[in-house]
Amino acid sequence: MPSPVLVTLGEEAIDAILAIEQTVAYPTWNRRLVVGEFQNTFSTVYGARLRGKLAGYLIVHTVLDEVHIVNLAVAENSRRQGIARFILTSVFEDLFWSGSRKAYLEVRVSNTAAQHLYNSLGFEQVSIRKEYYSNNREDALVLQVDLQDFFERYCATGERVANE
Repeated sequence: MPSPVLVTLGEEAIDAILAIEQTVAYPTWNRRLVVGEFQNTFSTVYGARLRGKLAGYLIVHTVLDEVHIVNLAVAENSRRQGIARFILTSVFEDLFWSGSRKAYLEVRVSNTAAQHLYNSLGFEQVSIRKEYYSNNREDALVLQVDLQDFFERYCATGERVANE
């Protein structure tokens, strides 16, 4: 399998992002929300391209030395190939070198596959947001990772996180 390539996305990727979003279990991102991310000064949209096509994307908000992972999604035909892991590890290394020290995210209580991925990358649960998701009032786990620890574990030694 060819290796994915990490890129910073621009507004030209909006349609591809929305196409991926329509394949996720609980699509919540519409055109207005995605366009808004390209207008936020604290937002960066990353993508993984595989064979020239967008295989997944990640939206992060960076404020001072903290990062909030706003959304991560992988195209249906690229799932179970390590794309999400590739995006997160690549972006975390870049964020660490840019001065970020902590990353946070919310994940559905029912999304055990994502929780497994995040736990394998060193995320730890710090709280629960009750009825966080508006479409079904599901709770969210709030997870955090220390990027210094992540860097020392996966990057400084030359060891990379293996695909599952």
